Amino acid sequence: MVSSQAMGTVLPSSLSFLPPQRVGSRLSPTPEDISTAVTELLHRRASSIMVGFGLNIDSEAMQHDLYLVSSVMRVAPPPTESQVCHLAVLAWYELIGYFKNIFNLSRRLQPGALTAMYTNGWLYISTSVRAKGEPRSWINAVPDIPERDLVVCAIQDSGINPATIHRTRANCGEMLVLFQWTRFNPPLTFQNLVNDGALFVTIGQERADGELVLAVKAPCTAEVGGCLEVLDSLQLKYVTACFEPDLNECQVTLSEHRQQSIF
Repeated sequence: MVSSQAMGTVLPSSLSFLPPQRVGSRLSPTPEDISTAVTELLHRRASSIMVGFGLNIDSEAMQHDLYLVSSVMRVAPPPTESQVCHLAVLAWYELIGYFKNIFNLSRRLQPGALTAMYTNGWLYISTSVRAKGEPRSWINAVPDIPERDLVVCAIQDSGINPATIHRTRANCGEMLVLFQWTRFNPPLTFQNLVNDGALFVTIGQERADGELVLAVKAPCTAEVGGCLEVLDSLQLKYVTACFEPDLNECQVTLSEHRQQSIF
């Protein structure tokens, strides 16, 4: 069971039973992915948007025509790698429900992937970033603060120019989760994440046999470099396949939800 203590909310049991169907190494959602119970709960709580994973759109980023959704929460007891993977899948389903019922974003502005990072009792979630208008990097838009510089240095140390050469201009969920973590944990460095055994899982859509399916996505990479090079350079762990955890085994509680804007 996945439950939430935020604002005294306990999620309906139906949230705990949305097992994706396997298609090779992919996770293909069924029509029941967004259940009636979830939809009704979203409508009832639309004003606070603090259910389940507490996902919320970054309203300050929206003022700069950048679109992402994020949340941070405590997780207890410590989840296994398989459970972190499944939590990321459930967070994706919740995200899709919000797009459908609350956020009212055009398809083009909806982020295409969601990254979850577990470390030291906390789950950090961020989508990738979509920019309105010309493609650009969030790194060039946010204030020049030490936490931003940590991410920039990590990207550069892996041999990548973050704004112009990184495969997606550093707009992937992995880079946003790293930045989010730095905002909540100054003056720690990424070595602390290594020491704590931080684990990344990215969920997103891709095309397979002409159909759009949900997949556990390895960090992006290309000849010019991407998230794979950054995470490998930092020696951080990531999941490249989901092991279909038994939902009845996933006994975790989500609490103390919060959000930190990238601005």
